[in-house]
Amino acid sequence: MNQSNKERLILLMSGTIAISLVALVVKPLIPSPTPSPTITTTPVAKEVLDQDKLTIGLVSSRQQRGRVELDYNLFEDYLKSTFGDRVAIQIQGDQDQYEYAKDQIAKKNWDLVFTLSPMLSIAARNNGYYFAAKMFPQSKTPYYTGAIFVRRDSNIQSIDQLNAQTTIALGGANSPHSFYLPVYDLYGKSVKIIKDLNNDEIINKVETGQVDAGAGVYIALKDNPRFKIIYQSRSIPGSGVYLSPNLTPKDRETIKRVMLTAPINIQNKANYGASQEVNYQNFLEIVHRTEEVLQCADFRNNPVDLFCRSDPPNSPLPLKLSPKINGRVNGNRNVTSEAIQLTLSGSDGQTYQVFVNPQVLKLVPSMPDITNIHGTNLQIIGVDPVKVGGTLELKVVHSSQIVVMK
Repeated sequence: MNQSNKERLILLMSGTIAISLVALVVKPLIPSPTPSPTITTTPVAKEVLDQDKLTIGLVSSRQQRGRVELDYNLFEDYLKSTFGDRVAIQIQGDQDQYEYAKDQIAKKNWDLVFTLSPMLSIAARNNGYYFAAKMFPQSKTPYYTGAIFVRRDSNIQSIDQLNAQTTIALGGANSPHSFYLPVYDLYGKSVKIIKDLNNDEIINKVETGQVDAGAGVYIALKDNPRFKIIYQSRSIPGSGVYLSPNLTPKDRETIKRVMLTAPINIQNKANYGASQEVNYQNFLEIVHRTEEVLQCADFRNNPVDLFCRSDPPNSPLPLKLSPKINGRVNGNRNVTSEAIQLTLSGSDGQTYQVFVNPQVLKLVPSMPDITNIHGTNLQIIGVDPVKVGGTLELKVVHSSQIVVMK
């Protein structure tokens, strides 16, 4: 290496050393960045309520598996994230506590009620509660039907064959499909009855031959190869979610909006959805009439007489059933945009002209499309025929007044 190159190398090494020394001197003068402190935040309210507590009433478990899989924990978390910490969310109630639920509703202790049963929906309405949403949103219609069923190999073909020698399994007094409707439709009979059973217990007793017949939900039984349906009930209105009259109008509107704008998976898990409130009037008449005959029935001794032999002083009038007309459709035509005329050949030999709104007809469970209605067996309930000229006319105003017969 020549002299010139040695000098250049010495100068380069000297510069590098000098820069390193400067860096060592300057570095302590530059403060090191300190880590940011951990900040704990509370949920920020997206909606505001006038009150600081929201009590929710259930008649089912918070989490439940079955035909409808429930998870109200998700619904609770959603409300907490929406209203923030200022509103305390509390869920009360438990499975099958109908009497407790009725008491809470009567005392207006629950701000938001998932009634589950039409009987509790009626209790909520009677106590001034406001409709917010329907339950069982997967259902295509706001109404459903009950059924009386037997084992597939049973010799019983009709409800008419149930008598004092046969036994039927029924649900509890708060069940419309497994108690009220069967009692109503069995009026006038003496039948052996086992009651206060849940759906699984009823099915088990029928399947194992412990009873001759049972009552359940039609749609859950119609395709079951183990059973045979011998009677389908009239339409039963579905249940709803209701808001307390003690809430301010503003809070009721806010809670309803928050519920109906929740993610669809939360709505499904809490078993509710947007809908108009159903009409309970016809069903209420059935309930009232059934309660009349229940005052005469003694369930402590079998067989049970589902009628009043003699009326004690000051008792209500005996149950008077609405007329039932059975027949087969053998013609139809559009009268107006709001009325369809069905020609019904009655099993009593009479011919009836049935007038019904097409939208009402669509709400009837198992009703075929109007283009395929010819030959369908129908039962018209609670409609007195009116003679117009030489024709007997039936004017149907509600879907519960028509039942599709198998």
